[in-house]
Amino acid sequence: MKFRFLVICLVTLSFVSTAQVVVPLFGKISCLKGYVQEISGENINYNSALPDVAKVALLTRCTDGKKAIEWETEVIPENPGGKYIYFGWIAAHSKGTSSGDRNFDLYINDCFSLTFKTLAQKNLPHWSFKGKNGEQLVFDWKMDDACGDAHGYMYLRVPAALYEKGKPLKLKVVGRQENSADWYMTFKYEFNESVEIEPVPLLTQDKRQVLNVVAIHFGNRCR
Repeated sequence: MKFRFLVICLVTLSFVSTAQVVVPLFGKISCLKGYVQEISGENINYNSALPDVAKVALLTRCTDGKKAIEWETEVIPENPGGKYIYFGWIAAHSKGTSSGDRNFDLYINDCFSLTFKTLAQKNLPHWSFKGKNGEQLVFDWKMDDACGDAHGYMYLRVPAALYEKGKPLKLKVVGRQENSADWYMTFKYEFNESVEIEPVPLLTQDKRQVLNVVAIHFGNRCR
């Protein structure tokens, strides 16, 4: 029996210890998985820069200054091989729906690291904020959703000497107390290569089954 396939090949970047990716401001880096496991925070179903696979996010808002989201990264290797360690994950923030610029605090292992600001109605290809100990956060914009809000990838650089090898980082983001519903999201997606096959509930005129095939590959472009 013959089948017709609809193949969606999502080609982005590789988040494994030996993979290389080009990031604004950082250049070509090796990047660890920035999200592996949820610790706490509100969950929301939402589209992302990878809508076929990353569909649920941790959500914080700039309401009362207490709305936090927390998660763990990939384990830091014993020999990271460099002055800095880099992590990457799928992220989004309000922009088109924002009524003003908003501030969010990033904590690493329960210690304050830096504050990042999202800008209302500003279309930026990337933005970055630095901490006092060499930490740096970069957001790489990829698309706007139907509301004009920004979606892309977040990258975090930390000094290798400051963090214990063989353990993950615990990351926390808290929206500042700004009496606003404006938001930031970290998507609960651990970058893993996969193939999903789903039968479509219909047959062609010649009674052939249609299948949707979603192939997730991080690295070289599909050909």
